[in-house]
Amino acid sequence: MPANSSTDLSTGVPSAAFSRYFMSQIWVEIGPRPIPRKYVITSKTVTGAPQYTVRIKDLKTDALADDAFAFKPPAGAKKVELSALDDVDEIPRGVPKGAKK
Repeated sequence: MPANSSTDLSTGVPSAAFSRYFMSQIWVEIGPRPIPRKYVITSKTVTGAPQYTVRIKDLKTDALADDAFAFKPPAGAKKVELSALDDVDEIPRGVPKGAKK
């Protein structure tokens, strides 16, 4: 575990992952129901290192319908190849990038 990790949530322990562009943490509940309770992504390439946090309070584990996540395009939608899009990136245009280290 990285030296800067902490365990300030009484219901979980962190697990950290690092990449060149971001750091992520997932907090998993300790006990008979080891489910995720918190997920944090910290950007390493945007000035100010913004964080995105999700806290899970009531995880439903009921069965879902087979088509629960099936894509249903709206009327008139057209398929576009990703290569045809010229401005697709993790960071939107106009966001200042962080300083190089």
